[in-house]
Amino acid sequence: MAGLEKIEIGVQTFTYRNFNLVDTVAELQGTGITAAEVYGKHLGPDMSADEKSECKRILADGGIRVCGFGVAYVKDTDALKGPLDLIADLGGEYVSIDIDKDAIALQEKAVELAEEAGLLLALHNHGPGANYSTIDDV
Repeated sequence: MAGLEKIEIGVQTFTYRNFNLVDTVAELQGTGITAAEVYGKHLGPDMSADEKSECKRILADGGIRVCGFGVAYVKDTDALKGPLDLIADLGGEYVSIDIDKDAIALQEKAVELAEEAGLLLALHNHGPGANYSTIDDV
């Protein structure tokens, strides 16, 4: 379709959770997907610097840019710092988070940390029983 080549299409790599990163990138070739929200199995904050560097190379070689990370399960600010640092280092835009909807002080601190990193936060919604399962929860 005319004009669609200007729209960036991405994927959350959890979709490929049964694949390693090399196979995930191979599966994406020819799909038109050029961006990925990575999850910890494929590229995570707990990886060594060498592992992160290798993952960045694999993604770049496959023409995939990292747009975000998800999902960070935020029980305290320490749980958010690693994903924020990772995505800031990779040039992404956001971290998708799952955070208690009643933890107002923690939410405010999370926003502050994201702003300091120059990143956005996205709320992870995931159906019945999740912190944000309906629009009313937001």
